[in-house]
Amino acid sequence: MAQFMFTLLAEFARLERETLRERILSGIEEARRKGKKLRRPNGTKEEKAAFLKKYPLITRNLRLGISICKTSKICDVSINTVRKVNDYLTP
Repeated sequence: MAQFMFTLLAEFARLERETLRERILSGIEEARRKGKKLRRPNGTKEEKAAFLKKYPLITRNLRLGISICKTSKICDVSINTVRKVNDYLTP
């Protein structure tokens, strides 16, 4: 009996996921038909100089040769932020 209930609940979950996916895809298609942009708006990405200005401590540590992981811990920021700063610093 328990196995039957589990199978039934799993099937309902699968159907719900399928329905949700169909609704999302139809909404995206409708937006495309109406000519809406489906990406980041223009002008929302920061310039390199402005981004580096926000993180002077990270910049200094990386230029001193401190590793990305240690810099992340020292500055208490995400490792991805440090990687992004490092990418902007390297030519």
